[in-house]
Amino acid sequence: MVRALWRWNRVGRAEASVTMNPRNRWREVLLALCALTGIALVVLLVDEAGLGAPPWFGLWGAQFAASGTPYAVTAEAIDPHGAAAKGGLQRNDAIDLRNASLLERFAILSQPVSERPIALTVKRASGT
Repeated sequence: MVRALWRWNRVGRAEASVTMNPRNRWREVLLALCALTGIALVVLLVDEAGLGAPPWFGLWGAQFAASGTPYAVTAEAIDPHGAAAKGGLQRNDAIDLRNASLLERFAILSQPVSERPIALTVKRASGT
């Protein structure tokens, strides 16, 4: 409920002082939370889809796991149509992280940046 309090100012004009009922304050808070949630969803959609541009993040097409060797990860599963398979990565290949930069390590361990090539030092499971 909105209350309007009318009073006369010095010039002789009526002024309204509008006050909100404190019991209806939750509606304003709920509306603000809905607006923030909507903005967050739009940002996530733009992040995923790219909206006309390529997506910001790429996909390896592989799953990596810790290996017994220090500073290395092992390719556990390779998607035959993914970027890892197209790049020649095979199952049980060990990727050496020592020569990689910080951004490349982040990309290897989590998610690569789209359209940015990463050079990998790979030791084949067969020993080559």
